[in-house]
Amino acid sequence: MKMEYLSRASEWTMEQRAKEPTGACHGIGRRTLVVGLAVMALARPAGAEETIPAWAQAAVADARNVDSQKTSVASGYVRSEIEKLLDSAGLVVTDNEVKVERLLVVKPWKAQPGLAVAASEVRRYRKSGSGSQYAGAALHLAVFSGQSGSALEVRATTSIEMDQDTSLEGLDLAAYRVAPDTIAMGVRTSKEFTCPDCSYGGGHNLYLTLFVVDGKQLVAIWSTRMASSSWEISPAKDDMSRDHDYYGSDEPATISVLKSVSRGHFDLRKSNGRRSCTYRWDGKQYGCGQEDPVKDWNDYRAKQ
Repeated sequence: MKMEYLSRASEWTMEQRAKEPTGACHGIGRRTLVVGLAVMALARPAGAEETIPAWAQAAVADARNVDSQKTSVASGYVRSEIEKLLDSAGLVVTDNEVKVERLLVVKPWKAQPGLAVAASEVRRYRKSGSGSQYAGAALHLAVFSGQSGSALEVRATTSIEMDQDTSLEGLDLAAYRVAPDTIAMGVRTSKEFTCPDCSYGGGHNLYLTLFVVDGKQLVAIWSTRMASSSWEISPAKDDMSRDHDYYGSDEPATISVLKSVSRGHFDLRKSNGRRSCTYRWDGKQYGCGQEDPVKDWNDYRAKQ
């Protein structure tokens, strides 16, 4: 499975308006980061020595250029132990390739007492001449029990390929009770776009993917666009002025778990302003059957 979801924001507000089993809502804004008291930003240990070959230094620095508040590990957990759990060491260097952890997030799963969730984005770069070139990325997820100082027990895991323009944004652990005996966990990702037909411009989308524990695996049951925005700057006119066009919004949609049930799963409603759609389980996946309430402003055909 290849993940192609998105959002560039390094600052956003997390709200969890969850009511079990029927009212789990979640919204994220982009201006303020609210971190629970149990979560703290975790910097790399002072004085930690790393040997990074000259050809990989620029790539490693670029991969680590992430807002420090995004990388967070809940108190009671040790970064190195979580990285071992995920098999995603912070930095692995071989003769011709380097793997670097861009982002690590660990949170207790309050809707599932005794469990926690870890997410790690790892990027790979391959030696090319005197420098390096991008060689791929992966998102590693794990649900586990226990805390540092005791044995950590992995309950379920998955690893998903990501494209170069896609990034992990964080975990969304609102109480998404998708079935009477099943609570899903959410992952927020973002993707950057460039404007193909303008002198300068771009955009980004924000996505939510819900996963459920299925045996020893985490299985994605729904991925949906939560926000979309883009911007364009036209070529300079004779008077050197330029037109600036903006589309869409960074304000995210909200997700509600409804009381109605389809094939044993609670229906989900995505709302975006006055637009909404109810997603129903068809036995394999959630579907809406009508236009997505969040228009994709990075599909440039939509602007025609």
